[in-house]
Amino acid sequence: NGQIDFKSLSAVHNDARVTVSGFCQIGEDGSWRLQFSELNTEGLTIDRDLISALPEQLAVSVAPMNIHGPLTVTGGIEFRQGPDPLARVDSDWDLSFDLENGNAHCGIALTNIHGGVRLTGSNNAKGFFSRGEVSLDSIMYEGFQFTNVTGPIWIDRERVALGAWAEQPVQGRTPRRMQASVLGGKIAGDVHISLENDKYFTLQAQLDQADLQQFAREHLPRQRAISGSASGALRLSGTSRGADTLRGDGKLWLRKADIYELPVMVALLKILKIKPLDNTAFTSSDVDFRIAGEDIYLDRITFNGDAISLKGAGEVNLDRQVNLQFYTLVGDESRRIPVIWPLMAGASRRILMIEVSGSLDD
Repeated sequence: NGQIDFKSLSAVHNDARVTVSGFCQIGEDGSWRLQFSELNTEGLTIDRDLISALPEQLAVSVAPMNIHGPLTVTGGIEFRQGPDPLARVDSDWDLSFDLENGNAHCGIALTNIHGGVRLTGSNNAKGFFSRGEVSLDSIMYEGFQFTNVTGPIWIDRERVALGAWAEQPVQGRTPRRMQASVLGGKIAGDVHISLENDKYFTLQAQLDQADLQQFAREHLPRQRAISGSASGALRLSGTSRGADTLRGDGKLWLRKADIYELPVMVALLKILKIKPLDNTAFTSSDVDFRIAGEDIYLDRITFNGDAISLKGAGEVNLDRQVNLQFYTLVGDESRRIPVIWPLMAGASRRILMIEVSGSLDD
């Protein structure tokens, strides 16, 4: 009577195995509706065959992400068409995608991806959209591990958005942001990616209370003595053409930090302080920076310590090469006394100029 039901239909495509149930309804006027439910796939790869089988706009969104790795897909998807055999085929879906140790390259390289995303959406005469939730156990970027990555995602014909930019405005509710843990701290952010040819993207993020000791242990093996916490903010934009298109700015704050060990002569100055003597040169720092292509310009750098403070500027590039200049100030600038401090600062900046060059590792 115009309906076909199927249960536990299984199939194999290369290394992928698919199991699905569902039904197909065929109307007397030639219209039809095909629904796959209880869909379960294992060992799926996002290759040309899969992309060509996806709804057109979903394929346009997935293909530029260049996802590699074994993919598990569960959920359901429906296709339907009206009586005109030349009419468009509409579709709805509720699908969960899970990667196990996968990789993606969507302008930036993301590796060791564990976890996935759930997407619900439609592709019909009114347009295309897909809304969902990201839930990743772990993901790596440039050697940094982000864990418990969660937040909303939105995809339509023009853009992919994550975080607050993916949320529909609701009165009385603050839009949710992407959230993750990194270096013992928390990071929150929002991303907008245009699906035009150059894949222009914008990112804004805030870091809170990252552990400097963990950072030094994992990324600066020769500087294990560093400790304290780091917080900051970043705005970044660019295109899929590469790092030379990057533009951005931000701030970095280091607090309760033991950033460097004092030379013996400078340590002697701490005897004048009414507090226990230690070998910590700087306990806090503030940095303002700009990003232009592969270069990071540090427009303002301050290191505050009990004995001396440093003020300076410089640049770092993506090859981890640094070129910095500092001048010294006696005492902690954060505790400066009006009138007296400008006189001390003017004199002390003539005492010592420090130039720093080389690699971050050295």
